[in-house]
Amino acid sequence: MSADEILSKTIERAKEVAERNPEGRLHFDYLSVSHELNDQDEVKKEETKLYRNIPVEGIPFQRLVEKDGEPLDGGDLEDEQEREEEFRRKVAQGKDPREENENRMEFDEELTGRYHFALDGQESLDGYDCWILSFRPREGDLPNKRRIDAALNKSIGKLWVAKSNYEIVRAQFELTDPVRLWWGLIGKIGQLEGRVDRRPVKDGLWMPQRFDLFLKGRIFFSGLHRRQQVEWSNFEYAESEREAPAEDAAPAESAPDESSTSR
Repeated sequence: MSADEILSKTIERAKEVAERNPEGRLHFDYLSVSHELNDQDEVKKEETKLYRNIPVEGIPFQRLVEKDGEPLDGGDLEDEQEREEEFRRKVAQGKDPREENENRMEFDEELTGRYHFALDGQESLDGYDCWILSFRPREGDLPNKRRIDAALNKSIGKLWVAKSNYEIVRAQFELTDPVRLWWGLIGKIGQLEGRVDRRPVKDGLWMPQRFDLFLKGRIFFSGLHRRQQVEWSNFEYAESEREAPAEDAAPAESAPDESSTSR
């Protein structure tokens, strides 16, 4: 198959999964660990936050439940309760609060259309036979309507696509050139590297398993130098109804079910 054929089927698969709305049907945890680094990439400060995904009328809300290993209390707890109440009010009014996030991305033609894709080979990854697609920005004018577009338009990377079902098993990316924030008035991102690993969690629904990010730059007059890791776990249905398991939920050599991953 050609890179374009693989990409087309991968986009189609992503749309099918989006229609099943996994984030709006599942409870799950995700633990974010952020390390502030010095010039030698050594850890200066660590911050951890544990969130619980809570579907509200099919719309996911990320409830902060712990900071640095301790349950929220005092002002932090009050702030989080107010944030959730405001979220629920908007949902009750028929609004989708996610639309306020201009950096939200979907794996669709709008995102992939800014890149040139090439088939770089094949590889087995955790029991999944994958095609490897590399991508780089196309020449000419690229979409530049949101703040995140500046970084997307200067990113290269690779996708590992499962041959069995066209799910993205892994994605990695990095900036090719520094990105200025608000024409340099706010700051600059000089280095950005990331990787996302995805696995099946429930009845053929695929979700992120782990996200790693390295960031180096400047915001106003302060240096920005950190490494962040996010891990997802404890996937359970928000309601009692379950879908029939999809035939392509796992490869021939069964990969582990990440629904029981401990944090």
